[in-house]
Amino acid sequence: MTNSKYIRFKTLTHGRKLFWIPVIFATAAVFSFFVFITPAEGGYATFMSMAIIGLVGYIYGPPAGFATSFFFGILMFFLYSQVPTVDVIEKYLFRFAGEERYWGEVADYIIGYTLMGATGFFCPTWGKKAVAQGAAAFSAKYRYVKAFAFAAFLRFVEGVWNCWQFYSINPENGSVLGYCLWYSFWYIGVEALLSIAVLLIPAVANAVQYISECAVEKYKDNRNFL
Repeated sequence: MTNSKYIRFKTLTHGRKLFWIPVIFATAAVFSFFVFITPAEGGYATFMSMAIIGLVGYIYGPPAGFATSFFFGILMFFLYSQVPTVDVIEKYLFRFAGEERYWGEVADYIIGYTLMGATGFFCPTWGKKAVAQGAAAFSAKYRYVKAFAFAAFLRFVEGVWNCWQFYSINPENGSVLGYCLWYSFWYIGVEALLSIAVLLIPAVANAVQYISECAVEKYKDNRNFL
């Protein structure tokens, strides 16, 4: 009986976007609470939340990746932004205006996290020719490391641009650009490097590969439990 339920579960979930995307989204949201660095200037480094949300793009391609990451950025903005929610409602929804630093936070969360959808450009099933390969297309164990590194780099560049564009920087030593690079490294670069180190662990790489295969290929069984 237990085995039958397990097979039924796999039949209902394998290859289903409407199952895997919410699961990945929720998992990334939970992992975002594991914060291990909070620079005094703002920002935070979480444990693997960027790497997890980036899986959507890697598995399903750029459209799904960018859309999911966009909504994840909105969630992170309301959870962690230094802008009070009441100010967000007043200044954005009603006035469509606000202080420059408010727009800086909007860009950093919304644009920054949306860029994690760039992992979709490495999706092995993106395109008509690759679709036929199904789960076999994800056989390259460490392909996602490259995809994540690329997307994380784009988010790092956005962080540097955001720091330069929206905030008045008066570093005691060094150039403004140097400060922006250093600041962005401590809340984006550190998380990215830690995530890459974790993704390079063979067991984790195998897990990413297995999840990717389950997410794109429906479970095949001769029996029908539906």
